[in-house]
Amino acid sequence: MVKTAICDDNEVFLMKFKDIVSTMFSKYHIVSDISAYSSGSLLLQHHTQKPFDIIFLDIDMPKVSGFDVAATLKKKSKYTLFVFVTNHNELIYDSFLFQPLNFITKSSNEIMQQRLITVVRQIKECLIQHKTIILENDIIGKKAVNISDIVYIESNRHNVIYHIKGEKDPITISGSISALQKEYNDCGFIRIHKKYLVNMKHMFNVNISKEYVEFKDHSILSMSRNLRHTVDEAFTQYLRRTS
Repeated sequence: MVKTAICDDNEVFLMKFKDIVSTMFSKYHIVSDISAYSSGSLLLQHHTQKPFDIIFLDIDMPKVSGFDVAATLKKKSKYTLFVFVTNHNELIYDSFLFQPLNFITKSSNEIMQQRLITVVRQIKECLIQHKTIILENDIIGKKAVNISDIVYIESNRHNVIYHIKGEKDPITISGSISALQKEYNDCGFIRIHKKYLVNMKHMFNVNISKEYVEFKDHSILSMSRNLRHTVDEAFTQYLRRTS
């Protein structure tokens, strides 16, 4: 069950938008408990008690604005997704400072529904990425890892090596990269080489001519010549789904 909150000081719009989100979630098979708030402070109070997974936020609200709520979320809730909902288009660029998942401009129901299709697809991708797996070996014991933090997985004989964002040492466990390719097929991973399975969330560019993948930290991995066009197309489709 995905915990969702919608916050807007206009209660008429709040209820209308809640119905739109509920309908769209059902269409894309996201099971969610949706709560509505007309106050940013009340939302934060309830979020502290039991965090929300997704929050749709009006930017322009009295006392505690959407930006105020977003600033608090960024400090305390690493994995909460939030989407700004506003009729102030001039504030959209200011919202980028808070790194929202996306934004929706208040408009007709039809236009908002079209925009929500993109947002819901992003949400589904993120929910999968935020799942936790347990890695275990004799050195580290058991370690919980978010799928979103896996940069890439490397094959080494009968083992697979997990390269984790922010971790100095990779984690080696027994396993097959071919089996993991099937397991992570719906999680935004792509096989770029017989040795490498990469999380596209961390990719920055695909260099077809030089046959490598560049990551956001500017490190690179070699790419198989026969997979380069497949990887490039998959990454392009990924960017379209998540932008």
